[in-house]
Amino acid sequence: MNLLVIGAGAVGGYFGGRLFEAGKDVTFLVREQKRQQLQETGLIIESPHGNINIHPPLITTEDSGTFDMILLTTKAYHLEQAIQDFKPFMHDKTIVIPLLNGIAHLETLESYIPKEQVFGGVCFIESTLKQDGTIVHHGDMHTMLYGPRNEQSPSSTDELEQMFQSDKSTFALRENIDSDMWQKYMLITVLSGTTTLFDANIGQIKSSQSAMNVAEALITEVATVIERIDPSMDSERLRKKAQKQWDNLNASFKASMQRDTEKGLAVEADHIPGYLYVQAKAHQIDTPYLEVVYGNLQVYEQKRKDGSL
Repeated sequence: MNLLVIGAGAVGGYFGGRLFEAGKDVTFLVREQKRQQLQETGLIIESPHGNINIHPPLITTEDSGTFDMILLTTKAYHLEQAIQDFKPFMHDKTIVIPLLNGIAHLETLESYIPKEQVFGGVCFIESTLKQDGTIVHHGDMHTMLYGPRNEQSPSSTDELEQMFQSDKSTFALRENIDSDMWQKYMLITVLSGTTTLFDANIGQIKSSQSAMNVAEALITEVATVIERIDPSMDSERLRKKAQKQWDNLNASFKASMQRDTEKGLAVEADHIPGYLYVQAKAHQIDTPYLEVVYGNLQVYEQKRKDGSL
């Protein structure tokens, strides 16, 4: 099987790079400027698990060909364009594995692609890009979970597991990927919400009992909303797992959204806290902490657009 990775950023570049390093058939779809850069420098990964400089195949939207799997790691606000970019490289059994945060992107994907070809996926990694395009992996987390959301999946699980193997990253095929996606959505909403609200890392937030009270209240609100959206998700189980994950984070951890705000970049305000806030309103659930988190990011986006950051 062959894999097309959309973009070569901090997430797609890392996981795609590790798979290419492991000898898998991996190609990256990039813009022409990015292709020129990577042809000159190579795709560079700096990581506690080993540094690499590789030269994988690179294509642009001007090229042709088809792929068995597509790994999608774009931001939500670039999703529509990304779909238009990769659709010409699909055949009638191509699997699309999105690693976007949240859940709303699935509906968008399924409006363009047959539902059985849209898998679920989540990743756990803290990685950033240097100005020169080098991918910097922070900490120990570098796990990708994936799995079918429909029993009519066009590929066998054996083929998938053979493709997603690497000694330098963890890949796991999951039977209930929707549950994993909701749990990740829960965690990322709380992490991105609190770190951007307080403009602080996890250790600094934990040093304040008042800040911790906000985090715990947000965890409870988000768990309640998710259970109302998907009754198969138990809010108490979600809450306990999120709390455990929070407790195990390194003090220096920063959510990727916080790193984006520090750089003055666009954020997924509507896609992550915004979607849950809209759902809470629709289900008549009072979520004052989620509203504050969402409002803070809306103000940030307005200031960014106004040039007043």
